[in-house]
Amino acid sequence: MFNKSAFLIFRLKAIVFFLAGLLLLPGCNRKPVAAVAEPARAEVVITSAQVFNLSMIGQTWVFTNGYGDRSTIDVQSAPGCVAGICGNNVVFHYTKTACRAYWLPGVCGAELWFTLHQETDGSWRSIASKMRFPEGCPLGLCRPHDAPTVVTQNVVAIPGKPLPYGIIPASGSSAQHTVVRTGYKSYWQSGVLTDEPVRPNFPVSKVVWSTATWVEEVTTPFTGDAPVNCLVSHQIEDSVEEHWCFAPGAGLVYVAPLRAGKPLDPMLVMKRVQ
Repeated sequence: MFNKSAFLIFRLKAIVFFLAGLLLLPGCNRKPVAAVAEPARAEVVITSAQVFNLSMIGQTWVFTNGYGDRSTIDVQSAPGCVAGICGNNVVFHYTKTACRAYWLPGVCGAELWFTLHQETDGSWRSIASKMRFPEGCPLGLCRPHDAPTVVTQNVVAIPGKPLPYGIIPASGSSAQHTVVRTGYKSYWQSGVLTDEPVRPNFPVSKVVWSTATWVEEVTTPFTGDAPVNCLVSHQIEDSVEEHWCFAPGAGLVYVAPLRAGKPLDPMLVMKRVQ
């Protein structure tokens, strides 16, 4: 009579021997090979001296937005003392070809003389702005708003707080973001364009300011098809937010007006073309 129990035992033994044989085949008893991690990217550090210096005075930086509108920054010399602050000063002179272009998108003909002062750590901050509005001024101190106007603003530091209005950080790293949160007193005088300390004829206000910095990659027509590292200056002034990038040896190459970290209109992003 057929012994089912013996047959089952025989089959189990056969299966065990078969599996044991598989383990002896080449490659079947190897330990799993751990996945090879990609090497960490080296930290990139960019200093202010790499992206801007006084030898750039006389250069003209030309930008276009997504609509093809042109904005121009002429890097100009400045008096040794501006708004009562003496040392290395320089002017970024902004002009544009269309109302929607930077500086002040939407304000026709807006023109800006933006004075930067170099601090001992190599950083640059704004200390004064002279503004011309040939077709009307949107600012609260301008009356009437539709009349041609000139105004000068001084940025006055608040004692005990970090220096405000940082534009070109001393340095930045691809490995970390740093933020300076501070504020300043805004002094305005309408009717004049002056490098002297203003005599406010509009109520002095306190303004919240922060500058964040790091290193990221950017692509512009001027810098070429391949991404280049740039020193970021991410600025928030009350409700106004802008993202600037300075490339080594080139200066400012990219400006994006933002709101909550996103472009107001992606077509308004300003990229350097020459």
